[in-house]
Amino acid sequence: MQTGRFKKLFGSVFTRLFLTILVTGFLINLLVIGLFGFIRHKVDASMHAHLVQYIQYITRDIGNPPDLGRAREIARNASMTIRYTSPGENWSTSENITPIQGRRIHIWHEGPNMLAGSVRGRYFVRVRHGNGELVFQAARGRAALDDIQKVLVVLICLFTVVLVMAYLAIRWILKPIRWLTEGVTQVGDGNLEHRVPEERADEFRDLAEAFNDMVARISKAMHAREQPLLDVSHELRSPP
Repeated sequence: MQTGRFKKLFGSVFTRLFLTILVTGFLINLLVIGLFGFIRHKVDASMHAHLVQYIQYITRDIGNPPDLGRAREIARNASMTIRYTSPGENWSTSENITPIQGRRIHIWHEGPNMLAGSVRGRYFVRVRHGNGELVFQAARGRAALDDIQKVLVVLICLFTVVLVMAYLAIRWILKPIRWLTEGVTQVGDGNLEHRVPEERADEFRDLAEAFNDMVARISKAMHAREQPLLDVSHELRSPP
């Protein structure tokens, strides 16, 4: 019994159309998410390349040995933290510096004199400079990516709304089929007075008109066949 219900459900035209739209919507969402990931990867790659070049320029600007005053000016203008460590000198432009350690380190550039990556939501670049080491840290610029994420969420919501509207549209379009099914059931049970609504201006209206005309002709034929019997019965009951 349960198997028959499943066959009826998944064998219906409505279910097939709805599943087709559902799969299409899923694939579109998947495509949008993949496109977002591709754009994000490209944005990160471009940002990383520009950051490495910028740090190389800053390193030359600070001088060798590094000038603390110039480093503080650069750090203030660029909203970053610069730390310098060497056997004879140690300083930092700010106390707000994240230790570069742990499992959350993501390295995206590694060279003979430079190591760049991200840790705990901050970019870092470690550069060998003279007898010491310079470490640059800055918060990850997520504004552009956040905007892309918002657009992605809006697109997914819009696609979901479209799917819901498509579902309702399919129900409305296929409603005459349910009317015809009910009509066939009523006629099969002997109710020849039942008529299917003729409300649509499409092919379903033509089908409904043909169905109603067929039922009317069947009813007329049945009446024509039964009328002689009724007349004979009436004559037999009537007194001579």
